[in-house]
Amino acid sequence: GHLADRAALAALDARTAAVLRQAHMVSGALAAATLRLLVKVSASVRALEIGTYTGFSAIAIAEALPEGGTITTVDSFVDEIEAKPIFRDAVASLPERTARKIVPVEADADAYLAELAGRVKSGTVQPFDFVFLDADKMRQLAQFELMVESGIVRAGGLVVVDNTLWYSRVVRGEGDATTRAVDGFNKAVAADERAEVVQLPMRDGLTVIRVVGAAKGEG
Repeated sequence: GHLADRAALAALDARTAAVLRQAHMVSGALAAATLRLLVKVSASVRALEIGTYTGFSAIAIAEALPEGGTITTVDSFVDEIEAKPIFRDAVASLPERTARKIVPVEADADAYLAELAGRVKSGTVQPFDFVFLDADKMRQLAQFELMVESGIVRAGGLVVVDNTLWYSRVVRGEGDATTRAVDGFNKAVAADERAEVVQLPMRDGLTVIRVVGAAKGEG
């Protein structure tokens, strides 16, 4: 029943590779299968993605969500404007039962998360069960902190973070700013009592975090 979704992902992967400079940024089949499994075993209904790119991971997550589930996927497309029409066409090619679960938001991630935090706190938006964080590596720790502290991701929810080995540069201890930021993120979440963490050494590193829920400093 999911052959049409898989065919759309295969076509999307091929088009991304043919068109975009940063084609390696697409999540890939193994990561997509892992995301689908995590969504299903966590019984997630409301998903949030920071970093749409061409939509490969958003489609994989949407496929795994139950009927009535949604994935809100956020990207400004500033750095990869060519990705936007590829994403749009990929969603248009999906079966309606999958496409209707995808809610695209074209916005700066930090600005959107700040607005979302306020709406969650006020009760006008429900927290998310599942978050896929795959965008600005320099900002992901601050974004994770905001999502946990504001309740954007619910207690017991999952946050999955891509590229946490950063081309193995983290392991090699290289000193560029992005590598230091990714290494800092890894160390911070590993030490965070609000998080249960496992880093999967697949592709470029995929970290799965279960949010325990207590704010820092609380008992």
